[in-house]
Amino acid sequence: MTSPHSDSDGSYRSESEDDWEDLSPEAKIQQDGADKWGWVIYRCSYVKEFDAAWEDLKHRLADTMDWVFVEDPALEDASIEELRLRFQEWARQDTARELESTG
Repeated sequence: MTSPHSDSDGSYRSESEDDWEDLSPEAKIQQDGADKWGWVIYRCSYVKEFDAAWEDLKHRLADTMDWVFVEDPALEDASIEELRLRFQEWARQDTARELESTG
């Protein structure tokens, strides 16, 4: 199986699945030439009674999505574990701030 990729001239080429799987997520985005990236949420139930809930979910996600950019030179060469711990601490503090502001 191959994954198509757009070259700089807009033409498509194929890369073997093994080569593609070895690439980092960043390299895959760069090779695809994508200007945007994100998450895909699949709806897997089309029972009519879920239609309103699906629409509500889409609006709630769009309305509550937030971007947080962390810039700290102390993070230079940080390990995944250090980043995980830092994220967990940030999440605890952010949750506490939100609770204080709504309480």
